[in-house]
Amino acid sequence: MLKFSPPAAPASGVRAYWVSGIQARDDSTYGTVDVVSHGFGVGDPDVPSVGREVRTAEGNTVPVNPYLREYRHLPDPPAMSRRNALDVTTDGPVEVTLLGCGEPQRFG
Repeated sequence: MLKFSPPAAPASGVRAYWVSGIQARDDSTYGTVDVVSHGFGVGDPDVPSVGREVRTAEGNTVPVNPYLREYRHLPDPPAMSRRNALDVTTDGPVEVTLLGCGEPQRFG
């Protein structure tokens, strides 16, 4: 999920290196867009619950330092049919131009 903001503030949640030139349509509001590609043939794995375990570590000043370890181990992503498609969810109209794909596509 990408949350883009007014020009004075940087976009947040950007994990896609191929996203550029994004801005909200109104300089005073925020916007969101979530894009899922089907081109890789895998989906997002379910997020497992948090695992917790109590551990200890030897310390320098204190002989034993107890701590709580919290973790998640993601399973392998599920297989899905590979196809030339994007699922786009947005809070308003968005226009997307994909490099080498011709005309802009509109969503929302």
